[in-house]
Amino acid sequence: MEAFGAAEEERLSRMPDALEVFLRESVAADQPLDRTYLALLKLGQLDEHQVPRDALVRLDDHFLEALTTALGDADLAFLVLRVSDGIYVRTALGGQRCAAPGLGRPRSRPARHPAALSRGRRRCAGVVRRPGRTAYHLCSW
Repeated sequence: MEAFGAAEEERLSRMPDALEVFLRESVAADQPLDRTYLALLKLGQLDEHQVPRDALVRLDDHFLEALTTALGDADLAFLVLRVSDGIYVRTALGGQRCAAPGLGRPRSRPARHPAALSRGRRRCAGVVRRPGRTAYHLCSW
């Protein structure tokens, strides 16, 4: 898992579209890696198995580092990582819909969110900061 995590960190850190790629690849595909991940997750839930927990935490750290590098914002990277966890669980349970409809496809109408409009018609991930609160938005058009 360590070698896989390090390779993924390096690969994603160099990608201009790391956010979209990461979310699209956050699906359970019933491959050997998925079975290994799920086995480590089950073992890691038992108190006597620290090694699987450490391996999964380290893998998570690799992904967090890659996303932080790609997005330039550690808080947003953490949010994306947790969203991907939800996508993974949903698809592992057999959910048909794992991402928002139209993710990565051009939209026929412009986005209505002011911060998104200011970014033009391109994929974005950003943070809207207002006094006293921070709102995250992910968009793709």
